[in-house]
Amino acid sequence: MKKNRYSLPAVALLLLPLGLAGVAGPAAAQPRPAVVAQASLIERFVMRPMGRLKAGDEVRFRVNGAASGRASVDIPGVASGILLQETRPGVYEGSYTIRRTDNLDAFAQSTATLQRDGLRQVARVEARGNGRNNRDDRWDRDDRPPQISGMTPAQHESVSERGRVRIGARLDDEGRSGVDRDSIRLRVDGRDVTRNARITDDAVEYAEDMRPGRHTAELTVRDRAGNEARRDWSFEVRNDAPDRRASPPPPPPVAFVPLAVTSHGPQAVVNVDQPLVIRGRTFPDAVVRVEMKAMMLGASPSAEQTVRADPRGYFEARMPALDTRQPSLRVDVTVTSTPPQGNPVGQQLTLRHQR
Repeated sequence: MKKNRYSLPAVALLLLPLGLAGVAGPAAAQPRPAVVAQASLIERFVMRPMGRLKAGDEVRFRVNGAASGRASVDIPGVASGILLQETRPGVYEGSYTIRRTDNLDAFAQSTATLQRDGLRQVARVEARGNGRNNRDDRWDRDDRPPQISGMTPAQHESVSERGRVRIGARLDDEGRSGVDRDSIRLRVDGRDVTRNARITDDAVEYAEDMRPGRHTAELTVRDRAGNEARRDWSFEVRNDAPDRRASPPPPPPVAFVPLAVTSHGPQAVVNVDQPLVIRGRTFPDAVVRVEMKAMMLGASPSAEQTVRADPRGYFEARMPALDTRQPSLRVDVTVTSTPPQGNPVGQQLTLRHQR
């Protein structure tokens, strides 16, 4: 039987459609895949406060690493996927408030995950700063006290006594060991009112009905590193309630006029068959002459009086009865005032007589 012999190039051409052409050459001739060195995405992962924790504490996380990524924190058995916000390029921050049922030992095992451009890195939280890549020593060593600001009422402020007076301040220990709530003490007028105050990690608030007068407030607080801060201030509570025992305020002064009849207006109805009183105001100490005349056919009865205004300018003229014996008619009144110095002034007034 005749054997078929094929040359090596011929065998390669036969295997080419099966995709095996790559095996034709020797193994040493095959190029090796390139190895890509993966750069570190996370430089540092820290948490504060460290050490003793309790329910209600706010734990804050910070990751330093590659910018424009996506960072999250996992606390084993407690919470996973806590997203951190990139507060500035390459710095990611977030927080978690401890619940009563949380395993406190798990926080020391927290891990952070940072992803960017398809790369992903996981890092475990640092228990203490090791001095390497330490870009923010405040997370390792806290030698600065908390800040107390925004006191209410403000220093020397005057507030109303109506309603409850609110006393408080803002607290800030950002980036350090954190405020120790158990250390906060608020005193008002020397009394410790801490138990009745509302306390959070960043504020203290208290309200009380206070008497008018001057009052003082004193606030002390420490952070978890033992640094203490203290502020004291004073304010005034004013009495806005009216004094019921005080006499009513005097009436506003009447605007001065040279001459004005105040007892009767134009076309006022009077009965001149009886005595009539004409009152008014003019210059102080002026001589006032009042003439009254009933307008009738024939003889028209009339009367006149001259009086002196008092030092405030008030005058009163008591006119005698005219005895007209008419049911209705017109009565003309003329008043002339002559001040101690100056020219006389006059006023005419028409009244209606009815019996």
